[in-house]
Amino acid sequence: MALQTLKTNRKKASSKRTDDVIQYDSIRTLTTNQVTSAASCISEETVTMQKKQDKYPGVYPRGEFFEIKVAFYDPTEKKKVRVSYSNNFATAKQAFEAREQAMCEIRVNGIPEFYRKRMAESDTNVLNNSMTMAEFLTYWYENVHRPTIAPYTAVGDEVDIRVHMIPAFGDVKICHLTSKHLQKLFEHMRTHPSQGGKGLKFNTADHVRRVLSKALNWAIKKRLIDENYATDAYIQPDESAFEASVLNTEQAKALINALNKEPVFGLALKLQLLLGVRAGEALAIRFSDCNFDNNTIVVKRQVCLEKPRKETPDGKEVWGIKEKLKSDRGGKSRNRQLRALPIPAWLTQEIKSQQIKYKTNKLKYGKDFIDSDLVTCDEHGGFYTPYPCYICFKALMKRLGLPEEVRQHDLRHTYASFMVEANIPQKTLANALGHSSTKMLDKHYSHDIQGAYLIASALEEVFPGKRNVN
Repeated sequence: MALQTLKTNRKKASSKRTDDVIQYDSIRTLTTNQVTSAASCISEETVTMQKKQDKYPGVYPRGEFFEIKVAFYDPTEKKKVRVSYSNNFATAKQAFEAREQAMCEIRVNGIPEFYRKRMAESDTNVLNNSMTMAEFLTYWYENVHRPTIAPYTAVGDEVDIRVHMIPAFGDVKICHLTSKHLQKLFEHMRTHPSQGGKGLKFNTADHVRRVLSKALNWAIKKRLIDENYATDAYIQPDESAFEASVLNTEQAKALINALNKEPVFGLALKLQLLLGVRAGEALAIRFSDCNFDNNTIVVKRQVCLEKPRKETPDGKEVWGIKEKLKSDRGGKSRNRQLRALPIPAWLTQEIKSQQIKYKTNKLKYGKDFIDSDLVTCDEHGGFYTPYPCYICFKALMKRLGLPEEVRQHDLRHTYASFMVEANIPQKTLANALGHSSTKMLDKHYSHDIQGAYLIASALEEVFPGKRNVN
């Protein structure tokens, strides 16, 4: 009892001493009510900030303004990075909209626009006219050129720089580059035997010249050089103009008959031949793109390479489906060409039959099925890349004894040649092929195209309304 009384007296004394300290040092110490009130305010502010971050993810307050953070693969650092961007956003909503725009730019170009500009502003700290062409071309490709082009295009341009340009004049300082260096490169490409025992074709050498010209134009803007020698560089032309290898009518009919027995890629290859579409476009056509009443198909997307092997941790290519075609100029919807292409009625019935198989697999696999709505897909609804379709095509051509020099892309040329022979108007055919102008037709086809026949009737004449064409 005495011990309990002693403990109670100690607690009262301690409490009294604490109150005395708070009352005595009131100038420098908050009262108990003030502490409780301040803690309450801090708690409310924290909750409000948390709610804003939940509503606008990736947005962070910085004083009176807000900043954003985004993560992406940096080609310069060769790794995934997370960077912040502050443009004195007054509200969290403004910052969030800017972040959404940056994420869209990452999906399309690989890096956000603000980061590209930031790197461009830092160019002055890296570039100088005493750097070698190898250093310049590597920097230009990684930081300026590659982020603005499609991944598949980037692969070819990187080969042009690594295989042709750098071995030719990589050790030459950019300020000492002359037209002689370029002329020597192009002469070597055209005359030196390659793997096929001959020099490279004119188009290959000219592509190298165009890539180099872009790089040197950028060097002029950065005041590293005064003149672009690649613009007027001479390249020896081919002895004969390029002529696409195409199938004649009988060969095309034999191919279609064989494709009737091809369960996976038969329909995709028919679409290439009968619509003139590219391989990636044929593999990305969905049932919702087909108008079964009017016998038409709208081409609006493609299967394309998103990341080459060099940019992935496991060294494997990354493919995807993009709502953007090769013919879309500048990526703006107002410049987009709507390609509603007619098809024979018998092909419409085949697509309907394929849709029944698609729905059967959807019921069969349930949650494991990807509802992609693709005309050409695997059992689980996943899309195919162009390569296995190419392997199927080459094996089929060999088995049928058809000309092996005919490429899969030449099915597109075959379609164009049939339309030329049917006197389809030139502008109509250019639109059907997805060309922005008739220049490609003028380049590859010398026929005079006149008349008013429809593409649909031309296809029906060449390929009558039977699945097995004789």
